[in-house]
Amino acid sequence: MDHQRDTISHPDLPDRISPQMLIQRGETVTMKFDENPKHVTAYLIDYDADKTETYSLKKKCPSTFIIEPTGIKTLEVHATFSDHRNVSYTILADVPKPNHINE
Repeated sequence: MDHQRDTISHPDLPDRISPQMLIQRGETVTMKFDENPKHVTAYLIDYDADKTETYSLKKKCPSTFIIEPTGIKTLEVHATFSDHRNVSYTILADVPKPNHINE
């Protein structure tokens, strides 16, 4: 029997590294894969909160999601393929609050 070993590690947090991605609230992010996944989900996760907060991202297309809550969060993507493989990807993202200028 062929066995595959997967390793899950802790995500990078803002106290250890700077965000690797800057994206505005309301913009979209699209994941590209070498083959089409059966299912894709995406989340913004605040691991630095007193209690971890998870925000599901609204799907615009099968692999495109709308970025919502602001702050420095971990963008986490999970993809499932037809052969039952599960792949996840994380990146530290900064979603700044919009600037409101009163005129």
